[in-house]
Amino acid sequence: MREDSCSRRRCLSSRSRVPGGTWIPVPNTWTDIRGDPSPKRDEITLASGWAWRDVWTYDLQRAVDGEGWEYTVEARLMGWSPQEKIYHVSRRRRWIRERHLVEKVEKVETLPVDGWEYAPLFRLQFHALGKIDMVRRRRWRRRLVPSQPGLPPTPRLCIKAGKGNEEITQLTCPRMYAVSAERHKYQLRAHIYQARDLPAGDKTGLSDPYAVVSFCNGTQQTRRQSATLCPAWDQTLIFDDIELTGPLATTRTQAPDIVIEVLDWDARNSWVVCSVLHQLLRHQRATSLKLFSGILCRGEDKQGELLASFELMLKDGEELPMLPPTRGEHYMVPFGVRPLLQRTRIEVLCWGVRNMATFELQSVTRPSIEFECGGERVTSPIMTNLRLNPNFDKPHLVFDVELPKEELYMPPLTLRVVDHRAFGNKPVVATAVVNDLHQYTVEPRATRRKRKGKKTTLILRDSVPATLLPSLDSKSTKDKVGGSYLIRPRILVLLQADQGFPRPTLNHHQASVEPGTVDTEIDWWAKYYVSCGQADRAGAYFTKGYEKLEVLMGPLEDETAFSGFKDLVDTVPLVRGRGDQAQNAGEFKGTFRVYPLSTEDPEELPLILAGFPSPERQEVTVRVYVVLGQDLAPKDAGGSSDPYVVVKLGKTTKTSKDNYRPNTINPLFGEVFEVSGTLPIHKDLVVQVWDRDLITSDDLIGETTIDLENRFLTRHRATVGLPLQYHVSGANMWRDMELPTEILTKGARLRNLEGPIWHAQPLSLTLAGDTYSLTDFELEDKVRPPTLGDSRERLALYVLHKALPLVPEHVENRVLMHPAHPGLPQGQLKLWIDLFPASSQPLPPPVDITPRQAHKYMLRVVVYNVYEAPLQETSFIGGEMMSDVYVKGWLQGTSNVQKTDIHHRCLDGEANFNWRLVYNLEMLEAEQVMIVEHKEHPWSLHTTQQRRPPQLTLQLWDSDLIASDDYLSETTLDLCRLPKPARSVRGVGPSQVPQMMGDGDANSVAITMLDDHTNSINLFEAKRVNGFFPFTRVVEGRTEIAGKIELELEVISEKDAKLRPAGQGRDEPNMNPKLPEPNRPATSFLWITSPWKSFRHVIWKNYKWYCITLVVLVLLFLFLFLFLYSLPGATIDYLIGVD
Repeated sequence: MREDSCSRRRCLSSRSRVPGGTWIPVPNTWTDIRGDPSPKRDEITLASGWAWRDVWTYDLQRAVDGEGWEYTVEARLMGWSPQEKIYHVSRRRRWIRERHLVEKVEKVETLPVDGWEYAPLFRLQFHALGKIDMVRRRRWRRRLVPSQPGLPPTPRLCIKAGKGNEEITQLTCPRMYAVSAERHKYQLRAHIYQARDLPAGDKTGLSDPYAVVSFCNGTQQTRRQSATLCPAWDQTLIFDDIELTGPLATTRTQAPDIVIEVLDWDARNSWVVCSVLHQLLRHQRATSLKLFSGILCRGEDKQGELLASFELMLKDGEELPMLPPTRGEHYMVPFGVRPLLQRTRIEVLCWGVRNMATFELQSVTRPSIEFECGGERVTSPIMTNLRLNPNFDKPHLVFDVELPKEELYMPPLTLRVVDHRAFGNKPVVATAVVNDLHQYTVEPRATRRKRKGKKTTLILRDSVPATLLPSLDSKSTKDKVGGSYLIRPRILVLLQADQGFPRPTLNHHQASVEPGTVDTEIDWWAKYYVSCGQADRAGAYFTKGYEKLEVLMGPLEDETAFSGFKDLVDTVPLVRGRGDQAQNAGEFKGTFRVYPLSTEDPEELPLILAGFPSPERQEVTVRVYVVLGQDLAPKDAGGSSDPYVVVKLGKTTKTSKDNYRPNTINPLFGEVFEVSGTLPIHKDLVVQVWDRDLITSDDLIGETTIDLENRFLTRHRATVGLPLQYHVSGANMWRDMELPTEILTKGARLRNLEGPIWHAQPLSLTLAGDTYSLTDFELEDKVRPPTLGDSRERLALYVLHKALPLVPEHVENRVLMHPAHPGLPQGQLKLWIDLFPASSQPLPPPVDITPRQAHKYMLRVVVYNVYEAPLQETSFIGGEMMSDVYVKGWLQGTSNVQKTDIHHRCLDGEANFNWRLVYNLEMLEAEQVMIVEHKEHPWSLHTTQQRRPPQLTLQLWDSDLIASDDYLSETTLDLCRLPKPARSVRGVGPSQVPQMMGDGDANSVAITMLDDHTNSINLFEAKRVNGFFPFTRVVEGRTEIAGKIELELEVISEKDAKLRPAGQGRDEPNMNPKLPEPNRPATSFLWITSPWKSFRHVIWKNYKWYCITLVVLVLLFLFLFLFLYSLPGATIDYLIGVD
């Protein structure tokens, strides 16, 4: 469509006054843009070929006030201002009216005959009339005629018949013609009803859309809709005398395409185009014609939807249907095509706006909201002050409109937020579109009926402020919309007059059970671990009959049963800007109800949204229970963080920076933060996790935001989660401000349920026609905790969970996000919040979720004897089998490795030690794990904690003097699941061997628990165990017993260890018990330090007779030697007679 086919005519109307007076017309009231006198706006005529498209309107797309006026002190000066001052004496308003070209009128121009055409440059477009141009050109032509008669006037083709055939055939060049024997004239009727979700074309977030329909060689457009994203044109465009060639059957199946363009018009003639290509759907009125929904696209991006239909009708000799009815100068969509309308009422709860962004560098302070649907509009009252109370004083709005019965044709609802500023400036600061009004459709409420039934007593609410709860209707039926119930107007409670039950009271500082019945071993963490499926960390919690809580996989508001807590108030995002540049401008809080009006007087029909809470501000106290973090994004170079929690509500900030968790990305917080604020001013609770740094500034790991207002207003009662059981003492003590009976009564009132009606014998209650008794929930064979409270309260709590969709006791899982990394999770945080009205004083004590503290213990292991130790060395002198045995032990995950002394030359497998091994450990008895602390690096400032099972490993080794020691066997004892020791060496058997399995990871060792029939001992309960345990080793893939050890295991607290000291080994103080020197055999010695013992017990024992024989032989040899040595001298002396 050409830009010059549509334009505007403008004129100005002026007024003047004396300073402080009233505005009066000036002598030349109507002028043109240059200030010259002009006819009145209604007397302005158009040139030939042009026609008006709409009526005169004043131009608001300039620096003017809300009525189009601009002011100055002197009309001949240029200082026009959009704000009226007392010193202004002149003002003017610009009127505009759109015109379009209906018939092109050729201008008669006298062109030069010299044939030149001109242009500024050669690469630019040439024109006939010379202006200020730099170049010109002229085209020369010359006609050719045949020089010889008989030459063909047109070119010919020379074609040979085939290879080897010299005969040439001359053919005329072929020409292709589209020749049709049939020509028909048609009429196209384009029924353009409405469009949805169009992109914004103005900076206000709105558009002035109109549709352009192109078919064959014709183009028409609809009228323009001002300031809307969902225009309802309701217009039929008629293309007459369209000539199409071809048979009728071909036209029906292969009709030309229709191109529809939706454009945004503004004063600068800029266009934002969305186009879509459609096929014809109807050719004649043989069947009923319906509107269809088409997708509007810009390129491949969806840019909205269009409701339209098209008719292509043959005109040749046929009588066409009657033309559609007209509205002004335009045809409407025919009644057979347009959807069937009905009178519909739309109730709007305009609750308020939140998080409004600044507009033109000014804060939004006094907004109002305009709601438009189906051509009807309603405007909310102006908010007094957004900073003091972002809710509207009178939020209930009602307007009636003609809407289609079918959901497909339901028009959207458009919201426009207007800020009322000084000097009459009213800019549109944000917009929104509610596309699906069908989700708010309800059945109309009938006229109130008189209540009939038993005699009742009417009691006004006296336990909850009237501003917090809506009132109830006397009607007993209930309407449900989107999983929630509608509120009934009336502030009354119905109680049976003959019940006689006293009103219950709640005292958080006293219990109805005996002091000795409180189980001190039960804490909140046991409840949490049981609910997470980690029963091994909860002790005997579940076996004693205590209940679980709900551990959610995501945020509480994302649960399907609660639908984002939008049952009373919904949140609609507000935007500002055009197209892809649209930005978030705030939030609208409110809801809608749409229902058809009957033939009765609509003024007598009761309003559905009449009983909502008061929009006044509410002071609240919030308790944030932060349980733990999971998979936090590491911020330190070592792949860990030092996280702590920060809670923000309004200007209040609470932090646990001094209690940060070092060197972990899975911190266990167990912290409670209590903050106060005012709803709805401080509606967003922000929970952040930071990483503490010693030198640089702390780093934000991630944050999550919780909407407190929705939780406070919802009738799912998301203020305090309801536990499954009613306790009056202990770790699960009731922490709500109201008793279960009070909650049940108010919940029945809000949903207009009959009851509750209590029955004394047996104890039961009736709610909405259903009767519940305590025995239905508490079975006789089921173990019940000793801390349960009154039976009536327990029954009321059971019925609350059974009959009403209320929020249970829970722990929600919220994903942490970082503003600099949108869409990338930075970890998870498990928490829950309790929300109390500030008027509810005193508040109940908070739940103690302090992390379990490890207790310091000392483990004393006395190694007495070892039997049947493997002998794997051979004595090089004696040749017997022997081992130099000692025992080495440590606790898993620690570096404190201790050894006994060595029993040398163990010949029969029995070794004696009388040696004490002493270990210090920190133990979490409830979880049956010990805390191991170590530094990951020598330069680390903090230690890293690990949770490990309390396993004592004892190994049997053979000591070698020169080579490395040889491993013999070992045993690993779980101190919490210790196998029952044997009372004698013969009693040691395979039943004492714990089945161990490992995944190869040194940081995780899993032990399969013993079977139920196997006796196991918890050393931390028994305190002391002694007896015989087996050593095992793996030979060829099989586990076998390789030795037996006599032990005494004793675990005592740090305090008792100081009272009963004991030294390591046999060092002083050698007591508790006193260990004497082992009574080892004489053969137990080290040969290099005891040579005499080596000769006596090794050589003499084995080679005694050899030694005696050797001595005898040596003596005989000496005797013989001396005899032979002295025989010659004695013989000579005898011969010579010498004495």
